[in-house]
Amino acid sequence: MDPILKENLDHWFEYNTHDEAGNLEIQKLIDSGDFKELHDRMDKRIEFGTAGLRSRMEAGWNRMNKLTVLQASQGLSSFVIKNQGTAENTASIVIGHDHRYNSMDFAQITASCFLNCGIKVYYLNTDDDTDTSYVHTPLVPFAVDHFKASCGVMITASHNPKLDNGYKVYNSNGCQIIPPYDKLIADEIEKNLKPRASNWDFNKSVRSSNAFLFQMVKSEITELYIKKLTNTLLYNEKVFNRENASQPFFAYTPMHGVGYEILNKVLNDNKIKLVENKDYVVVPEQLHPDPAFPTVSFPNPEEDHALDMGIALAEKLGIHLVLANDPDADRFSAAVRLVTLDNKVQWKQLNGNEIGILFAQYLLKKNHGNNLAMINSTVSSSLLKSMSITEDFKYEETLTGFKWLGNRAIDLCKEGYNVIFGYEEAIGYMFPKMLHDKDGILALIVFLQLYLEASNNDVIANLEECYSKYGYYQQHNGYYKIDVNNDSNGIDAIFNNKIRKYLQENKIIMDVFKIIDIRDLTKGYQMSTQGNIPDLPVDANSEMVTVYAESEKGDKIRFTLRGSGTEPKLKIYIECRSPNSLEDSKRICDDVWEWIGNKWID
Repeated sequence: MDPILKENLDHWFEYNTHDEAGNLEIQKLIDSGDFKELHDRMDKRIEFGTAGLRSRMEAGWNRMNKLTVLQASQGLSSFVIKNQGTAENTASIVIGHDHRYNSMDFAQITASCFLNCGIKVYYLNTDDDTDTSYVHTPLVPFAVDHFKASCGVMITASHNPKLDNGYKVYNSNGCQIIPPYDKLIADEIEKNLKPRASNWDFNKSVRSSNAFLFQMVKSEITELYIKKLTNTLLYNEKVFNRENASQPFFAYTPMHGVGYEILNKVLNDNKIKLVENKDYVVVPEQLHPDPAFPTVSFPNPEEDHALDMGIALAEKLGIHLVLANDPDADRFSAAVRLVTLDNKVQWKQLNGNEIGILFAQYLLKKNHGNNLAMINSTVSSSLLKSMSITEDFKYEETLTGFKWLGNRAIDLCKEGYNVIFGYEEAIGYMFPKMLHDKDGILALIVFLQLYLEASNNDVIANLEECYSKYGYYQQHNGYYKIDVNNDSNGIDAIFNNKIRKYLQENKIIMDVFKIIDIRDLTKGYQMSTQGNIPDLPVDANSEMVTVYAESEKGDKIRFTLRGSGTEPKLKIYIECRSPNSLEDSKRICDDVWEWIGNKWID
């Protein structure tokens, strides 16, 4: 056996004293001689970054398990103490978890580590037998803001496959962490790898702490969340008055996740009063939280056919609208029923940019003032920028991820702007009046209002109004799965040997489009700026290149290629604005997608 592997295995068995199943898992790999798998799990530690931790739930240093969660929590608690001291100085943490396998165990280990350091724990759970233990992800940043906590941790893998889990960290401002905090926390984790025995036992940790240090707050925070929602994001309560309605008007699916519980409570509020089966229906097969996600191959509302069961139920009942959340309910999707000119029925699932633009259009009508601002990420549609020029409001783009959108929204507010909305094309929508992270429940409530206010409930007509007024923008977004173990065709090789090499040697795309700008946020280069300094933050550890080009006919394209921070994927975002029509813009986007695949990806 490789001596380094043996040393890593010895440390594993030395430290993993309270997870017998995990030790048996590793021992079986040793006994079977599966050294390839052992090296994969043991050669390096799971990396802590701005996304916290996320990986498959298995034994080993490079996986999500009780030991690696305990080590991360020991490091995070050490970071909090160094920056804020202990509970006497008001240091505290908010902890929540979803319904996935092991989520509660991971949350309890996290709580133990903080309690045993004397740090106050606001635990989003309840001792009420009529309630559940899980919450939707946005309740953690909402609670961080409310309690003015030092940090927050949400145990979730969002829409990842069923055997994954994650450890998402929020800073004291209610936003996901950004540099340099990720590095500072990672350094503290490395200094606190040896488990302290007391941190394994949650119940003993709770009993040993006083009532001040450990508080179950799910019921309190849920009530406050709903109250603030109805006070800040109900722009037109009258649209929910359906006393004379004869049938439900939308179908909902929580995708086997946690969304139904909180949504049902929101819809039952006196200011909304939408009643299940009278005003809306829920896909019965997907209603209850189930970590196996039995009816979907991949629990992501963006994926093809993910809404098929909701659409089938809607079609059966004569409903024209289907709404969905991802499993931890921080994302939102919608599909609408259309009838073509030749009287054929079609269902259109709105993409993330289409929903984002509908929100922007609606919120602009509902908010007034000289300092309005909206933001989106650099891979989202430039139509929002065009809207800002026409309608005269502040617009900015950020790097991908709500850690950047949330933090920038806070900064803009400090500068005197009223930031009313932010979004990312991956069906994430932020309403800063409530919190500085994406929230699928808030998005659903705002969408219901814009849908019910639309003439004949025709949100497609609203979209077409935006295109005619602000430009014919269309997108083609997607991804390629990349073999991370293939050095010759991995992410780094594709970027260095193909993409950057081509862009250094060529000034034309597809023989038609002249390159007018290149922004490389990995290498720290932008072609069009003074000193070639990029207009967005640089991260040498994250591959991301954007190309801007235009044709003599006036067609403009922008495409971004980046490595995913949480999955082995190369993500591609293409947008075109043709001066002629949506159809031309769409055709060009499709052509660029095909060209990129043929030119740079095997």
